[in-house]
Formats: sequence, C-alpha cells, structure tokens
Amino acid sequence: MGTVFRKTPIKFVCHQLYTETADTELKYNDLLLQRASSDEPTLDALLATFTTHVATKLSWLAGATVTLRDMRRQDRFPCSATTAVHIADFCKAHASTQIRLISPGFLVRHEDADPCLLCFVSMGMRLELLLRGRNLSADLPPKFQATTFLTYGTQGWLGGVEERDVRAPNLRWHLGKVDWDDDAICKAVADEAARHPGWERSSEAKWVGHIKRWIAEGI
Repeated sequence: MGTVFRKTPIKFVCHQLYTETADTELKYNDLLLQRASSDEPTLDALLATFTTHVATKLSWLAGATVTLRDMRRQDRFPCSATTAVHIADFCKAHASTQIRLISPGFLVRHEDADPCLLCFVSMGMRLELLLRGRNLSADLPPKFQATTFLTYGTQGWLGGVEERDVRAPNLRWHLGKVDWDDDAICKAVADEAARHPGWERSSEAKWVGHIKRWIAEGI
C-alpha cells in the first residue's frame, strides 16, 4: 500500500499566512458560475447564492471577474431581460467587481450554418446601442443605416424593461465562441464590403476595430 500524503493549503499553516492570503482565492481568480440545465437556478439566482455564501467576505471580490454562462441558451441574448436587470443591479451595488455575461448565440458562425458577418456585426451594433447607448449605424452599408434596423429584436427582448435597467459599467456581454484571428477578420470584412458597392471604404477599418474590441473586451 502506497504512502498517503495530505496537503494543507499554505494559508492554513499559520495565522499570519491566513491573514495575508485569505482573500487571494476570490480576488485574483476568474470565477465561473454556469447553468447547464433548466433544473438549475437562473444566472441571477446563482449570483445571489454565491454572494450569500461569500457573505461578509464580499469585499474580497474587489477586482475579481465573475463569468456567468447559461449553457442551455443559443439565443442572441444570454438570459431574460428580468435576469439581466437583477445582474445589472448587483453590478451597480458592487462597482469594483467585473461581471462577464456570456451570450452563446452571439457568434460569427452557428453550427451547420455559413458565417454571416453582416448578421454578427449588426448584432454587435444592436448590443452597443442597447447596453452602451452608442449608435454605430453610420458604419453600416447605407441600406442598413435606419435606426429601426438597430432596434430590431431588442425591443421584443426588453418587453417592459427600460434599457437603462440592463446597463452597468462593470457588466459586459461577451461572445459565445471566438475562433478568428486578425487575418481572418480583415479578409472577412473585405469580402463583405465587396458585396456593397458605394460603401465607404473607411468603414472596413471601423468594422475590424469593432470586432477586435468585442472579442477582447465584450460590449
């Protein structure tokens, strides 16, 4: 029979080490709260349970990033508008904690479908308007520049919820999956631009910039 070694976390070696390192697990790790089935709590309920569990140590989350992901959804929106309001309320109350809300349906290419760059960029611009109040319609080909194009789908998702209630500076929505590199982005944008004669060439660079920013920072 082999020898069994038990490991004691370094923070439990002595009181001083615990005092000096007690907050590191929450403060310096990215935390993932994930919903895999309909039987599990909603994302806002998971967040509420987590913060209740952390309780008096909630300040340890300062500077931490908490990622929320609902594995069941393939919609463009990561959760219901009501859930988004609850998450935004948490963010407003805990401004030093960063929340990443993964939107599984915010993709360049869905399974068994051809990539649709215009669909992807349009959704990104709709989220920019919804979440940040930024109207980027001037960067779209002329026939898509109507304001109603950027509100398509979002008003139905909001229902009776106000846009301001789903917004928070420390809440960002992120892509469901990223499998692009810089060269692929530039080529895809150039190919899309070729389909829209008369479209400002300067908008190509803006599209590339938007896409890279969404991949790196979310919206």
